[in-house]
Amino acid sequence: MINFLKEHNLVTLPDYLGPFQIRQLPEAFKPTSPGGFMNPPGVYDKDPTGFYFIPTYNPQSKNFYIRAAIEDPRPILGHEGIPGHFLQLSIANHLSDEIRRQHQDGVFVEGWALYGEEMLMRTGLYPNNSAAQGQILRLSRYRAARIGVDVNLHTGRWSFEQAVKYFMAKQPARPRVRRKRSVTSSANGRS
Repeated sequence: MINFLKEHNLVTLPDYLGPFQIRQLPEAFKPTSPGGFMNPPGVYDKDPTGFYFIPTYNPQSKNFYIRAAIEDPRPILGHEGIPGHFLQLSIANHLSDEIRRQHQDGVFVEGWALYGEEMLMRTGLYPNNSAAQGQILRLSRYRAARIGVDVNLHTGRWSFEQAVKYFMAKQPARPRVRRKRSVTSSANGRS
């Protein structure tokens, strides 16, 4: 991903940026963080290393996002790593203004990572109709459905049950597999 960013002149990576590692999710975290999580260096850490705990692969998992993160980790690593959260937080840790360095803005942090996802997709890291592009598009739809849920829950207009019903109705359906007709059955008028 770093080579792609450099070759396409997309983002300048600072010299102080540490390594970003991928590690298997430890057993102890599986009950509370089954989808994995990212750990950036802290504001005062001497070690600039960041890492992402990637979930354990289970091909029978009903959770699309967990399966997808293992089958092609590039989208999740672009979001969580470089150019995503890890890069943005590493830069923020080096700001000269103490107040800005300490300030945490979840909207900006998440917006940066979403922008990175979209930028990588639009510049060709994820080929059209690939599983990686599918992850980005599916996550976009998921986030769009969350807008209605979050606003209506926070304003008190919906109950939790109404929010769940709306969210489930707006979730992306599993892709349908189209079956091709065989020449023999088409010729006989059967499908």
